[in-house]
Amino acid sequence: MAESADALASGASPHKGVEVQVLLSAPKWQTDLFGDQSAFSFIKGGIRLQHFLQNPVRHNAEYIGWCLCFYAVWQRFIFQIEAITPVDWTLGLFDTIAVLSGASLLQIASRKRLPLKRYLSKKAMSGRAFLFFLCVFFSAQLLYSLFGNTLELILELFGFTAMGSGTITLQNKTIWYFLYTAFFAPLGEEFIYRGFVLHRLERYGKVYAIVLSALLFSVMHGNFLQMIFAFLTGLVLGFVALEYSILWSILLHIINNFLYGEILYRILSTAPLFVQDYIYRGINIAFFAIGAFWLLHRRKDLQSYLHQNHTPKKHYCTTLTAIGILLFLLWGIYQGVCNITQLN
Repeated sequence: MAESADALASGASPHKGVEVQVLLSAPKWQTDLFGDQSAFSFIKGGIRLQHFLQNPVRHNAEYIGWCLCFYAVWQRFIFQIEAITPVDWTLGLFDTIAVLSGASLLQIASRKRLPLKRYLSKKAMSGRAFLFFLCVFFSAQLLYSLFGNTLELILELFGFTAMGSGTITLQNKTIWYFLYTAFFAPLGEEFIYRGFVLHRLERYGKVYAIVLSALLFSVMHGNFLQMIFAFLTGLVLGFVALEYSILWSILLHIINNFLYGEILYRILSTAPLFVQDYIYRGINIAFFAIGAFWLLHRRKDLQSYLHQNHTPKKHYCTTLTAIGILLFLLWGIYQGVCNITQLN
């Protein structure tokens, strides 16, 4: 009686719990009355389905996935406009429009939950810390070279390449392509993947947010060779954006694209290929050695961070099986497969 009174005071039915208990403990003849398609099994399945759909982790992942799918479609639409443009000087212009407009639309869609100041209001970074992250960031270049060259070698054994047929050379680069690669792409991509995606995932764990945002960032590139490097650097960029500020991750991204991808490439473009190869290898090995040394020196801090910000494995499974996320991943993988071409 007291329990019924408490139930009524809370607005709940006094018999609801009893009904559920009776239902779940129904005798075998009731559950087998209609065979495998019994009403009892149907109701239990409905309860499980409702719980499955109302899972907050899945709901958040679906929102992120569908937003990224929208961004992919929007980007493809912009590129179709570029394809019918008769002039060559627009190379890079439509890429800039696509990434900046896409980042702006996602920011507008999430402005209530993720105000812009949340990306920026973090602790300051010392010069020593910045050098540390810069070296760790560039350490990925050597790992990328090892994994990328191995993948390319395997593909070449079967007569294929993942380098793609539409390589942009120094001669056909436009000022818009230079600005896009060096500045606008880092700016837009950081606000999408270290802003919108990372901070929506953060509520379920920092490590979980860093890893999954890096995965989505890598798949976005649509090239298996670039995916390797993008995932490794995405881990560093995610940590920096989460613990410091998105401004620092933008700066690291710009340094990579501008200094390493554009300036160094232009400086070495006139040198023989073997000289370029030795210089790039030397730079990669130097950064990797420094970054690896610092990581080993700070391994206890890293282990402590991973332990303190641990996320249950089920959250990863729930996120990666969300329909929106799956579609985005499959789209990126499909683009990667399309970029594998036969050797001439």
